[in-house]
Amino acid sequence: MEFKRFKSDNPVWGYFLRSRNGERAKCETCENTISCKGGSTGAMRNHLGLKHKIVLDTKKAKQQGSLENTNKCSAGTSTIENYFKPTKESLERVVALVVLVFARTARVVAVYVDL
Repeated sequence: MEFKRFKSDNPVWGYFLRSRNGERAKCETCENTISCKGGSTGAMRNHLGLKHKIVLDTKKAKQQGSLENTNKCSAGTSTIENYFKPTKESLERVVALVVLVFARTARVVAVYVDL
């Protein structure tokens, strides 16, 4: 099956190639093919989010003027904002968790070395 670039205002097409008959799309990152019958891009958006942790803006969010739950990113990039909105409290929590994990790891290493 032959695929080629599809020109569209929808940012999801920046990550996929479209089949000649328009019924399938091929992910340029992992080469999975996904159904896009009738021009639907929902399955492609889901694939990007689940498999590649890429979340694109939706028209609905733009119309509402709220981008709190979505983050725009360009092809092939991923940022920490794709996973959570950093706040002072959330960053403090992350630091605390890192300290806890490090402390546990150090304790395990200390016990192992004593053996």
